[in-house]
Amino acid sequence: MSVTIVRRDLGVGAVRAASEATDGKAVAFGSTGPKASALFIDGETGELTNTSVAGLLGTHEFGIGVPERSVIRGYTAGKPPEIRGAVKATFREVVNGKVPTSQIGRTGEIAVKGLRKRIEKRIPPPLADVTKENRRRPSELSRGLEDKPLKDTEQILGSLGFRVE
Repeated sequence: MSVTIVRRDLGVGAVRAASEATDGKAVAFGSTGPKASALFIDGETGELTNTSVAGLLGTHEFGIGVPERSVIRGYTAGKPPEIRGAVKATFREVVNGKVPTSQIGRTGEIAVKGLRKRIEKRIPPPLADVTKENRRRPSELSRGLEDKPLKDTEQILGSLGFRVE
């Protein structure tokens, strides 16, 4: 009886091949597109602010003047299994000689779904009592959403997307 060991090195060569096969394409996800660049409407006052929706998300992402509620870093830091699976599928397509542009887009779809879920689950810390009280006042924008940080007017949720670049 004989045993043959076959070693396939999918290290640096595979990464280089993946990069060449995708023609430099990558997926960008987060607060993207026209809804991201729109000015944020304050859910408590209904007034238009001078901050874009993406800017507001960035403020919360890094805790600049507000409690830190990381949507993107908090999601990707956990190395979500669904993202790892999509990246592996992309590499499989490359190894099989295919250009994985559609799989790159699928990775973006999966990431956006994960970001939305993260917001829906209530990113800590909880809202301050004063914020909860302000949101309980009758308002067409924030009715019924008083306990969910980053979700009062759903502008941030609406700005989440991806693009293949």
